[in-house]
Amino acid sequence: MQLVLSLVIVISCTYIGVGIGKYYKERYKFFLDMYNFSSYLQTNLSFRQDALNEVVDNFIKENKIQNQSKKFLNDFQKNLKQNQNFDATRDNIDEDEKFMLNNLFNSLGKTDSDTQNETIEHFKQQLNNKVNEAKKEMTKFVGMSGKLGLIFGLIIVICLI
Repeated sequence: MQLVLSLVIVISCTYIGVGIGKYYKERYKFFLDMYNFSSYLQTNLSFRQDALNEVVDNFIKENKIQNQSKKFLNDFQKNLKQNQNFDATRDNIDEDEKFMLNNLFNSLGKTDSDTQNETIEHFKQQLNNKVNEAKKEMTKFVGMSGKLGLIFGLIIVICLI
């Protein structure tokens, strides 16, 4: 019985640690998806000049993006159809990132193509910085959080014995 309880504690703590690491993976993938979307948008603006709703649809269909990014872009598209400002509030982004994404998405489709290209290029640079930051965090914390969860579970088991 004590062995089963010990295993449950260790597995539970490890699972929590891995879950914390998943946060950093999803954060990295989200910013990478947003960077890829801005590149796709800029290319489309320069050559095809499709409507913004079509660009979002095509990006979602043509690219393998995570569900969180897909939901984010679908929310943007819904606000676009209703002619409302977009709110980028999400669990995995902080206030300055939210401000940056709000500025980007709320400025889309409101200026001429040259200004739009400059704006997207500016935000691509910011998104590239966020991708690099998120990648560093992911590299640093994903493995560590799983290991710390395991160690914490073992410490609890040792204290109980």
